[in-house]
Amino acid sequence: MRPFESRTFLFIWALSVAASLLMHARSFWLRHEESDELVYLALARRMSWTLSDYSTRDIPGIRSLPYSIYRQPLFHQPPLYPMILKIGERMGNPVICGLLYSCGSMVLLLWLTWRWMAFLRIPPAWAAGGFAGLVFCPLVLASTTLLHLDGLLGIYGACGLVLYIEALDLRSACKAALAGILLAAAFNLRYNSLLLLPLVPALQAYQLYRLASGAARSQAVTPMDRRGAFWSSVQERKNWSVFAIVVLLVAILGLPHYYRILATYGTLRASSFIKLEPGAEHFSTYMGLILRRRPWKMALYLLCIFPVLLVFFSPLPYRLIALGLRKGSWAPVPLAIFLYLLPAEFLFSYQQVRFFAAETPFLFLGIPYLLKAASGPARELLFALGSVSLFSMITTGFIRTVASPPDAVEIIPSIFYYLPPLMRYYE
Repeated sequence: MRPFESRTFLFIWALSVAASLLMHARSFWLRHEESDELVYLALARRMSWTLSDYSTRDIPGIRSLPYSIYRQPLFHQPPLYPMILKIGERMGNPVICGLLYSCGSMVLLLWLTWRWMAFLRIPPAWAAGGFAGLVFCPLVLASTTLLHLDGLLGIYGACGLVLYIEALDLRSACKAALAGILLAAAFNLRYNSLLLLPLVPALQAYQLYRLASGAARSQAVTPMDRRGAFWSSVQERKNWSVFAIVVLLVAILGLPHYYRILATYGTLRASSFIKLEPGAEHFSTYMGLILRRRPWKMALYLLCIFPVLLVFFSPLPYRLIALGLRKGSWAPVPLAIFLYLLPAEFLFSYQQVRFFAAETPFLFLGIPYLLKAASGPARELLFALGSVSLFSMITTGFIRTVASPPDAVEIIPSIFYYLPPLMRYYE
């Protein structure tokens, strides 16, 4: 990277960190009494340092919530964040400790975004779009200004996979160890982090394809030669060292909670031990609202917050992603991950907008690639949709973090306020 580009990236990163910390500042002076926050705080007080008593079934008030998991012997969400809050409890203020952890996680994400853009040689002008998306994304912001897990899962999943890709590309054992630790943290944050598990072997398979296609381009021309190059790459032991390190660390540090769930309930299928109680829709107005919500309505919310998603209704991004993948480039991989995680989230849990905070970091890590790879009218369209999305995200985030009550969890697209007839789709 040229010195000018390095200084430009440093300026973009510093500005992004300052903006992110500024937007989180208000949350340190608010009361944190939203229902999920109360669950994690109560769980942190009850659980022991050895993770025994990791249940809410004997906690008054919490056990009456309308999901059966609150009366089960083992809570389903992994224990890392409650443990952070427990450390804060010992220090005298669990809320401040949890919020500092979220702010530090955002700084880590922005630093690794800098590394990712430099690794791909993305021009600073296009990289700035990715930084802006991560900083102003209202889904991540709403999650990290509360004691919630959705945004943290997206942050650590993105950080871990970025370092994993670097480790695969450079065959670095040190980076593989760091990637394994960050991915283990992601698996210890939220139950649906299990959706990230297939990505570990998938990225290893793609690296083998890259190695084989590189060898084939340099010396082979026939399909048989290409197959031979692929199997030669598979058989080389050094091509598996990074994958082995990451798998080992994830298995040892990231998955013990899921082994415990399997031993307790006999299955990892969440619907077997998380059941909605009869009459749950009458528990609260908000509960009734989200239980009536349908996937098409959630898709509308996401499109209103992120108009740039409209581009995925055209063949352009798929053509650019396929072209990049065929060339063996890492640049389109975050978008491919996003296109895998987004429908998976719709399949398993789509009722609340904030749940999609786990996927959006991959979108903004990949958008600069689209801006760089597109040309002519396609780039102009992407730039226009990106600009509208940035305005929508900033205004939606402002409404959520400044104009809404401290215990509000719903994220309402700002366009619903500009065009009141759209509000009926929310109600």
